Order: sequence, then C-alpha cells, then structure tokens
Amino acid sequence: MPCATALTLTPDCSLDTTLAQNARRFHGRVMTDANYNGLARNAAEVELFFEALRRTL
Repeated sequence: MPCATALTLTPDCSLDTTLAQNARRFHGRVMTDANYNGLARNAAEVELFFEALRRTL
C-alpha cells in the first residue's frame, strides 16, 4: 500500500493535497480528525466524529 505509507509520512499524518497532482482533486474536501481511533465502539464516539464533521461544513 504505497499510498497509505505516504499518508503516514506527512508531518500531521493527513493528506497533503499539494504534494501530487492527483491529490489536488481532494483539495478543500478532506477532513482530518487526529483523535479518531479508526473504529467507533459506542454512540459517544460516533457523536464525536459527527461533531467534528459538522464543524467543517
């Protein structure tokens, strides 16, 4: 997975849409939540995810 590896190599572990021409199509359309653990195990974690999403919209 070269793309996943490249994402983890950015300083803030997110997609930098200025690094590649193909990534530019996502410019301004990517949300990063540094506190998201990859799996919502209960309703409270789901609410935290959607709250972060609401703040970006």
